[in-house]
Amino acid sequence: LLVVVVVIGLTVIVFPLLAILPGFKKKEACVLVLGDLGRSPRMQYHILSLLEIMNRVKTVAYDGSKPLDAICKSKRIDKIAIPTPPSLPAGLPRPLFIAYAIIKVLLQSVYLLYILLFRVSRCSHLLVQNPPSIPVLPLAAIVSKLTRTKFIIDWHNYGYSILALKAGSGRRSLLVKFAHWIERTFGQFGDGHFCVTEAMREDLNQHWNVSAVTLHDRPPPQFKHPDASTSHELFLRFQEEHQEVLGSLLDKFHCDGDTTLVTSNQNGKCSFREIGARPAVLVSSTSWTPDEDFSILLKALTQYDKKCSSDSPSLPHLLCIITGKGPEKERYKKEIEQLGFSNVTIVTAWLKIEDYPRMLASADLGISLHLSSSGLDLPMKVVDMFGCGLPVCAINFSCLHELVEDGVNGLVFDTSHQLAEQLQLCFGDGKSGVISGMREKLLSFSNNGWDKNWTENAKPVFLQCSNTENK
Repeated sequence: LLVVVVVIGLTVIVFPLLAILPGFKKKEACVLVLGDLGRSPRMQYHILSLLEIMNRVKTVAYDGSKPLDAICKSKRIDKIAIPTPPSLPAGLPRPLFIAYAIIKVLLQSVYLLYILLFRVSRCSHLLVQNPPSIPVLPLAAIVSKLTRTKFIIDWHNYGYSILALKAGSGRRSLLVKFAHWIERTFGQFGDGHFCVTEAMREDLNQHWNVSAVTLHDRPPPQFKHPDASTSHELFLRFQEEHQEVLGSLLDKFHCDGDTTLVTSNQNGKCSFREIGARPAVLVSSTSWTPDEDFSILLKALTQYDKKCSSDSPSLPHLLCIITGKGPEKERYKKEIEQLGFSNVTIVTAWLKIEDYPRMLASADLGISLHLSSSGLDLPMKVVDMFGCGLPVCAINFSCLHELVEDGVNGLVFDTSHQLAEQLQLCFGDGKSGVISGMREKLLSFSNNGWDKNWTENAKPVFLQCSNTENK
């Protein structure tokens, strides 16, 4: 205990003194994600954009999925890995869940404290993704004050609302109330703030006295409108990788080396096949978590399959590709295997990060089942789909209208029955004009990409913090 007290005391005295020495602070940014950086596209885009105004960028995150090639190859980005905590099996008793959470937070706190004090303390700016909030926000807030680092928070959602969903105890439990207090208290320490929606900006300002800049998610350059040759190459590989599931479908639509499920190559020139001569392609990405109820999609596909088999033979076969990893994936895979569809084929896949935008660009319609735990964030997957000119059917929640305009760039549903009807509307009886009309509306969205959006809204926040430091 004496050693701990001495270390803390020296830290409180020494670091503020070091921070005021000329040359101690460098024009560098640290981006902290207490999660898998490869599965956090927004923070990856931040990292690349920060290279425009910083000499170097340091990343602190779990060593998980591979991030963008530009991040891996950059000599100006230093990667610091955090040990990934082991995951708990589902259905554990509540006391074990709480005990595990406490131990995990303590271990993460020790490791993060070491990194923030001794590995990145000379950085001029610290950008933190929230959630998770505990222990990130308290540690980042305290260390930033000690080291005179500009502390900037990117609010993706509220951590306490996700905890309430995971714990299944609602927002009235003491644990969730404590998490709410931590998040609200230490979130106010930020020198700058971003958030993902206008609704969240207003909520932060009204209830937490936090003034944030709305930085809507926008697609980076790799999310672009379809190119037949790229789709052809992608599907040749995809069909080979998923031969076991797609075998009968490949035979049905006469696929060979020159013909895939979506494209054909005639004399070296690739083109997209017409729906009917090929299946219609749905795509949805997910982290397979409780805030996305995939039973809604499965019920809608069941209704669609029955409709095809009965009185609507003109409806095309559906190829539904679901990408992503997560805790509930195996459960849903077992459900899918038992459905026995005749006119629907479902493939659960994990795509390489460079293949994900190509798959979106190759699809006919996107599906979003994201339900915000706070009602204040928007699904990044829809942003990516829009960047590729892909219309969506999205489940409704309070601020979805900031992104999806019903009947303009997508369709909004509340129930599986409504989703089934929307699938029939988009693909039945030559209704492809519905999709093409929505695609036209998405041209302007893709023109306002991430780079332009970041330069106009995020860059001034970092520069303002720097100017404040200089003064």
